[in-house]
Amino acid sequence: MKGVVCVLLLIAIFGLLAYTNPSVDDYEHFIHQCILTEAQKENPDSAANLLAPFLGGLVSGYVKQQTLRTDYVFFSIYQARIGDERLRALGILKNFIVLETPSKISREIK
Repeated sequence: MKGVVCVLLLIAIFGLLAYTNPSVDDYEHFIHQCILTEAQKENPDSAANLLAPFLGGLVSGYVKQQTLRTDYVFFSIYQARIGDERLRALGILKNFIVLETPSKISREIK
C-alpha cells in the first residue's frame, strides 16, 4: 500500500512540475517586471519611471528574441546573449531563479 501511495505522490509532483513549467511569454513578463523594479529602485520619483513600462516592454521583447529556451519538461533553462554579456535563468513552478547575470549588473549589485 505504501508503494502505491509513493508512486501516486511522485506522479502528482512530476505532473505539477510539468504543468507549471514557465513558457517564454512568462520569461518575457519576468524580465519586464525586473526592469520595472530596477527603475523604481534607481529613483522612485523620477520622470523616467513614466517611461519605464514602455521601455521595459521594448527591452524585454528584445531579450526574449535573444533567448534560447531549453525545455526539460519539468523545468526550463533560459539563456540570453546580449552583446558579450550572458543572462541565465532557471524556470520552475512558474517562477524564475537567476543563475547568471551580466557582469555589469553583477558589479553594481556587489
